[in-house]
Amino acid sequence: MPSKYTYPDSEVLRNKFGLQDAQEAHVMETRLAYVRAAELVQNPVQGNYDLKHLICSMSTAGCSRTCTTGPGSSATCRRTRRPPQLVHCLPEHLEEQSRFVFRQLQRDDLLRGMRDEQFNDRLAYHWGELTALHPSLNGNTRSQRVFVDQLTQQAGRSIDWAAVNQNAQAFKTARLRAHAGDHLPLRDQVAQVVRPGGRTTTGVELAGPSVDPKVAEAALSGLAAPGATTTQSGTTTKENPTKPRTRGGQELG
Repeated sequence: MPSKYTYPDSEVLRNKFGLQDAQEAHVMETRLAYVRAAELVQNPVQGNYDLKHLICSMSTAGCSRTCTTGPGSSATCRRTRRPPQLVHCLPEHLEEQSRFVFRQLQRDDLLRGMRDEQFNDRLAYHWGELTALHPSLNGNTRSQRVFVDQLTQQAGRSIDWAAVNQNAQAFKTARLRAHAGDHLPLRDQVAQVVRPGGRTTTGVELAGPSVDPKVAEAALSGLAAPGATTTQSGTTTKENPTKPRTRGGQELG
């Protein structure tokens, strides 16, 4: 990752709190992630399941990406001085590829009305596409979790995120396989955690396995009032009741 995004002689991303210590920055990110996830459990983003919706799903994700990244690139590439073998969508293709990715999702009618087997397969495919897209510098995995959770909810199902967290490494490996073009391992993982009906997990579980509940609980003050909704602009308002594949714009080493 270019050094303009990090502090001098550090792998810590520049942040509005000025935190340059990796542990302090991680604790703050944990708190913000939990606050955002807890907000979105109560008040999901009112969006169109597009790129803007994805980025707004976790406002701690950071600015739009203008450099080439890959899994673990913020750390490994700075040490090795080499680009990752598996890269995310190149920044110059993000706009075009995001249109393709979300158009495909719309063509699948946001996964509504599908049999279980078909739902698991298509969810895994689209999750892999989101992983490859990777539009922000940081926080993409959490944004995907929130986006996929909301997508699953509106299709009449839910994801047991506690079960996902218990098997986090297998899910990570499967997502990387889907990124590379093979979504079947992720389909098998998804099949184990999708449940019928409404939500089964909490904001801290949705935020991810790295969120320490004891740390996160300290950040609960300032949550949006019940009955409010979060818009794609990131503001909170009162509720109104009313292929070229992604890998085509990338290089695989």
